[in-house]
Amino acid sequence: MENRRIFARRECHLLAYFSVGFDSCLGEIRNISLGGLLARVNQDLFQIGQVVTLTPQDEESLEYEVCWVEPAGGGFETGLRYPSSVAGFWNSWAADLLAGVRPTHSEVLERRTQVRLDCLLEGKVQIGERSLIVDILDIGGGGALVELDTSIDTDAPFELTIETPVRVGKIPCKIARAWGGDPALYGLEFLELKHRHHLALVRLLDILYRDVS
Repeated sequence: MENRRIFARRECHLLAYFSVGFDSCLGEIRNISLGGLLARVNQDLFQIGQVVTLTPQDEESLEYEVCWVEPAGGGFETGLRYPSSVAGFWNSWAADLLAGVRPTHSEVLERRTQVRLDCLLEGKVQIGERSLIVDILDIGGGGALVELDTSIDTDAPFELTIETPVRVGKIPCKIARAWGGDPALYGLEFLELKHRHHLALVRLLDILYRDVS
């Protein structure tokens, strides 16, 4: 029974860099198993039989082979197969993720494997009836760093919306960390993201990544 659990697919939402030759983009690992994984990217980058180098932030790279590619929701879903020798798999982040050692929204994963990109975007925070304009200084799949002129004083969840360059609407979040000062800085943690949030965040991060590459 335990072996069957280990070999089963595990759903996840892990952002990573996907590279083929000199081309690269950000994408999302949707599920993973010993034999391979399902990923989603926003660029038409892959062809069947290609070898893809996959690298979550601050982790070692692993190579996968493209099995299939299909258009999906304005992007592309692809099935990637791990090479026949899985010796490198067992001591990697992929094995940890498959075994459930690293929950997809834990503090460890946020610190080590969630891609965070510097940016300067305008966002809107909605706290009840109160609406505040914020500057977003960095953003990733698990949270964002925002700056604003007035203080946020709430322990309750609230919503963050980004309009451009990609609309990411009403992201549920909470304050994970706050720094005083004028302006004030807040580290926001995203909560229970829906499928549409994940898709929009991947598109946004891919644009930001290309801007700095």
